[in-house]
Amino acid sequence: KWQARAIDDDSATSSWSQFNEGNIAFGVDTTAPTSVSVTSISEGTAPEYQYASGTDTIYYNTTTSSGSFTVNATATDPESGIEKINFPALANFGPTNGGDATSSPYYWIYNWTSTSTQNGSTTITVYNNAGLTTTVSFNVYLDTSAPSGGSITYTDGYYITTSVSITYTLGSDSGSGIDSSTGKIQRKEADLSNGSCINWASFSDLVTESDGSYTDNSVSDHHCYQYQYLIRDNVFNLASYTTSSVAKIETSAPDIVSIDAGATFTDRTSLTSDTWFNYSDTGSDDKISFSWTDPNSPSDDIFYYELNSTSSDSISGIESNTGNPYIDDVTISEGISYFHCRPKNGAEVWGQERIFIVKYDKTAPTNVGIFSIDADSTSQLSIGAQTATDSLSDLASNPYFFRETSGNPGGSSSVDWQASTIFVDDNLSPGIEYCYQVKVRDKIGNQSNWSTTLCESTLSAGGAAPVLPPASITGSGNVSQNLGGEISQTFNSGKIAKVVFPPFSIEGTVVTKIGPQVKAEVIKNNPLPQNTQIIGDLVADFKALSGTKEIESFEKEVTVTFTYTDQQVKEAKIDEKTLKIYWWDKDTETWKSLKSEVNALTNTITAYTAHFTLFAVMGETAVEEEVVEEKPIIEMTIEELKQKITEILEKIAQLKAQLQQLLEKEILEIPADYKFNINLKYDKRGDDVRYLQTFLKAQGPKIYPEGIVSGWFGPLTKAAVIRFQEKYAEEILTPLGLEKGTGFVGEMTRAKINEILER
Repeated sequence: KWQARAIDDDSATSSWSQFNEGNIAFGVDTTAPTSVSVTSISEGTAPEYQYASGTDTIYYNTTTSSGSFTVNATATDPESGIEKINFPALANFGPTNGGDATSSPYYWIYNWTSTSTQNGSTTITVYNNAGLTTTVSFNVYLDTSAPSGGSITYTDGYYITTSVSITYTLGSDSGSGIDSSTGKIQRKEADLSNGSCINWASFSDLVTESDGSYTDNSVSDHHCYQYQYLIRDNVFNLASYTTSSVAKIETSAPDIVSIDAGATFTDRTSLTSDTWFNYSDTGSDDKISFSWTDPNSPSDDIFYYELNSTSSDSISGIESNTGNPYIDDVTISEGISYFHCRPKNGAEVWGQERIFIVKYDKTAPTNVGIFSIDADSTSQLSIGAQTATDSLSDLASNPYFFRETSGNPGGSSSVDWQASTIFVDDNLSPGIEYCYQVKVRDKIGNQSNWSTTLCESTLSAGGAAPVLPPASITGSGNVSQNLGGEISQTFNSGKIAKVVFPPFSIEGTVVTKIGPQVKAEVIKNNPLPQNTQIIGDLVADFKALSGTKEIESFEKEVTVTFTYTDQQVKEAKIDEKTLKIYWWDKDTETWKSLKSEVNALTNTITAYTAHFTLFAVMGETAVEEEVVEEKPIIEMTIEELKQKITEILEKIAQLKAQLQQLLEKEILEIPADYKFNINLKYDKRGDDVRYLQTFLKAQGPKIYPEGIVSGWFGPLTKAAVIRFQEKYAEEILTPLGLEKGTGFVGEMTRAKINEILER
């Protein structure tokens, strides 16, 4: 047996080693193992939660699992050889936590758990048989932190296309590093309703990628979307990058299907566009409400609205707006107006503008009244209403309703509304006064108040005339509102001044006075126009008094008439054709002429006025002619008398021809292309009335003895129309079931006039 021990240069000795071999070769090993390295670290169980980086480093994640890995090492020793490799224990690792590997290949399997805490570098020791050692380190890092610093971005709000562009960043990881292969975009969606996202679903995978951008072309209209980006590090720690942005897909333009309107918020559908309605339809407050439907757009639409007078589109985006599909209590005015409404959705897309045509009429017809009542017989009165007007919705097709108000026997009212302005009451008692009113309605039911009452008496059983307007020949008298009246005054010369008031030309009862004036005093205080003279004593002051108050103007024009003599004209040395009635203007202190009608045959002059003042008959001074004295008839011989008779007869023939020419000229004064196409009635004015008077005058004095062409349809014109109607009764009155003329120039009367004129 042999024993041996080694001694180094410092006299240090090893322990004795015993050898039993017979022949031993002794040697000394002074070199530690060489080529020592960690060749690899291989992942064992739960590989996703650990990551080997290079040959000497591993990361592990204890958050949700446990696992194992193997550390592989190598070493050489050409002298004494490798005795063993010692693998260190790791902090809080599982069983068999470190130990010696005595044979090649050298490795150790480490088991980690959720409580393992090893985090850093550790050392492996390699031993040779000479007891010499070499160390090598490897790294074990605990990584429980997810990546950070990443993001996901897309536009928040509305999209008008089915495409959402997304950008994102992966972030970074200070431990095991980012596993880019795990990056993915997730998406969740909801329904878009009235601008709100409802019924959100959960996030689900959309696409796996990591290049930094993605366009989602799989979105649907009327939906909401949110996105997030997920990525893990190499040991399965998960990062989730989110945003509060919501993509609302709204590709449909908003479209208001219709606009309705009504009186209040409880009834916004009772009115129809472009149809007239009245005050009660608004709830009697001049306000209406509007509503509309918007089926194509579930986003939070904004509705711009405006009420104006423009019939075409006018909404530009500066008007009032609301998010509600209605607007209440809009104040409206009479006439035609336009309510505009135009939607704009959350994506700033405009929809089509819609218009509700508002036609509002709360005013009853005007010009309502009875202008005449004619006593046709002992049992019948014909009541004529003025032709009413309505400037908005127009009159109803049957607009007039008459009622009798006296209550006297037999009096009756309209059975129903009627189209005609004439109402015939034909079951009356003789010689009894009956009173009537009329009211008028328009197309939408607005009704006027009852008109002023007008009364008339039927003919008495003996054929006597009905009650006539009051008349006075003393120069002073009363004029009544309903009947009018006539006042006349006789001058010292025997000539007359007269004024005639038509019914309803004044209110109540008025005292009228005509006071003759001293011509010399008048001329002194009221200078006459140049080259004019007052004929005779025809100057008078006219006054109308209501109590002690002088009335300044009348409701209708009154007729002023003067009579005169040829001698008065001759003495004044004026031209008869220039005669006019003049009135004194107190404001300008000048005489002004009225449009006057002179009848040289009856020596009357007539004019119309709506006020009283000082009136006078004047004419322009005539040019004096040389007067050739003629031999008195008593001194003429028989031959001279025969010659004179012949001259007189020739003069008469000339005058007759001139008269006929004048009548024909008057007819020619009606334009050749004129035709009587409109109804004419009492108190009408204008050229149509002037042409009517011209026609009536041409029919001769039996029809129109006064022959006045003034352009005003007064009592004289009405009387002439009645005579004309009764002359041609079979053609004008009989087809209408009438026996007496009415004085109303309607369709049948116009047809006969046009026939005579060959128009």
